[in-house]
Amino acid sequence: MKGAFRRLDASSKYPYPSIKGNKDAEEDGLIHLKSVDNFYDLLHTLGWEENTWKAGGTLSAQGNVIGSLEGPLQEEIVEAMFDFLATNQNENGFWGGSSLYVQLSGAFKVSTLYSIYDRQMPNAKSILKSTLKCIREEECINSTWVRNPFNLLAVIKPYVGISEKEKNDIIKNSIDNVLQFSRNDGGFANSVKDEYGTIDGCS
Repeated sequence: MKGAFRRLDASSKYPYPSIKGNKDAEEDGLIHLKSVDNFYDLLHTLGWEENTWKAGGTLSAQGNVIGSLEGPLQEEIVEAMFDFLATNQNENGFWGGSSLYVQLSGAFKVSTLYSIYDRQMPNAKSILKSTLKCIREEECINSTWVRNPFNLLAVIKPYVGISEKEKNDIIKNSIDNVLQFSRNDGGFANSVKDEYGTIDGCS
């Protein structure tokens, strides 16, 4: 949100979330940002194995709030976060469990944090290899799964070479995936199971 205001040369009408006293932090649902130990507790309870997409999304949503912390605590929590991610990254470059598309989508969510803090995402070659495997071999049943690989690849692109053949494969498979969500009413469904198209489905 802060980035959107900057691009529009505007400011927020209301104050951004901030860490206050212990009592206020609990009421605001920000107790996990009161200390590094509290933040570690959060990291370990996000359910990475059950649904890394959801876990990655929950963590990535903390990015701007962490940015509101003051001085040393912000630095300590940021380092704790990236230490956790480095320690728990899978051999395939993703995090957590579930299907490959869910892992990829979780990695996309996590990648936003590397962008926010201008960090190099580790094991870029493994991420590229797994992303290609996913796009080429896995069934894409959710329309957002068409976009997520592109966002993820954009983050690792400075650190890994993507060949012309790989680029062509990504484009071809993505087009094929998009087309399976098109419906006779002229819209695009969010899921392959949806009967009708929706504007939201192709957002």
